[in-house]
Amino acid sequence: MIRANLIVSHRRSSAVNTNSVNPWIIHPAGRSKSTKVKFMMKPRSRDTKVVVAAYRNFVDPGFHSRIDLSNQALKGLSGRAIFTLVEHILPGYIAELLERRAEAKGRGDAPLAQAIKILMNAMYGVMGSPGCRFYRPELPSAVTGIGRWVLESTSARLKAWGYQVLYGDTDSVFVKLKTEERQDADAAGRRLVHRVDEWFREIIRERYGVPSYLELEFEKRYVRLFLPEMRGAGKGAGRGSAEGAVKRYAGMLPGGEVEIKGMEFVRSDSTPMAREFQYELFRRCFTGEALAPWIRETVRRLRAGEFDDKLIYRRRLSRRASEYKSPPPHVKAVKLLDPEGKKDLREVTYVITPGGPVPMQLDPREIDYNHYIEKQLRPLADDILSLRNESFDGIIGGRQLELFAF
Repeated sequence: MIRANLIVSHRRSSAVNTNSVNPWIIHPAGRSKSTKVKFMMKPRSRDTKVVVAAYRNFVDPGFHSRIDLSNQALKGLSGRAIFTLVEHILPGYIAELLERRAEAKGRGDAPLAQAIKILMNAMYGVMGSPGCRFYRPELPSAVTGIGRWVLESTSARLKAWGYQVLYGDTDSVFVKLKTEERQDADAAGRRLVHRVDEWFREIIRERYGVPSYLELEFEKRYVRLFLPEMRGAGKGAGRGSAEGAVKRYAGMLPGGEVEIKGMEFVRSDSTPMAREFQYELFRRCFTGEALAPWIRETVRRLRAGEFDDKLIYRRRLSRRASEYKSPPPHVKAVKLLDPEGKKDLREVTYVITPGGPVPMQLDPREIDYNHYIEKQLRPLADDILSLRNESFDGIIGGRQLELFAF
């Protein structure tokens, strides 16, 4: 058997043998470490802007990228990559794609603009895939490393300027504006983003001799903010600390709208009742309205059957119901509809009854309200009530009494 060795251009004046790649080299994920970071602007560590900027500034296929970081401040972003300022291809290609995308957006051609964006983002994935001819695991490692460096450097610089940095995750940083800036907070946010951008331009030009393509975005401003504590964090962590739960927060926008990220409000396995309860809970908390009377009234109305149409779970199955060794409630509901598994049902709507989950097609007559109170309402309420030294049980008169209420 004769096996052809495919040789393709990998950078100017070099080539790579695509049969010699090591499929077992894995590049690290792009999650920034949990440093205290949280403000009203959002630099992105792995969206189009930073991925593209990283390639234009630092990264190019092959053994070579644009800048030698081995003895510079970015040491460790990609230990095996060597950077060069002249022998590169990808930065120019990315610049061309950016220009074409801008033209498409200018013409109002949204599908083409989106397709080009996907193409640029795909550079990250294909260079980390052993099946790609341009496979070099050092390069996606460099991209994620640069993303972390951007986020951590942004946080450190803001602290040095006297700002309180509250929280950060894989693609965002939140900061508390200074008192004197709150009169025109949006303008202050934009000025701060511009200031950080200018600082990056100066650092990258002085250290590496190339123009900076990094660009932060002032995404939004919250007038009120809630950061839940990471589950299992130590007692000293506290809300808004370095141990704040990643990508889980709620905030109120200047117009009064509440945004909830990463909690039950956006979870696919929560009920409409839980989502509405959580939204109203945060709204009342942010506006200073009383919580206890409203919580008691909500529980009373739930037990009276006023919210039955909002207690329906809607879930999808990732595989056949018969393949689950320990079937969760939604799989049990599917098995009631298709005991022999002939229909291969992959979606089900159901409620929890005293006898367990029952699909809506079987017209369940009785609902286990205690389940919804304990599993849906109680955890959501205690997330906020604990900050006030209150509890859901204390408000509704004690958990054990409620379990026997009819």
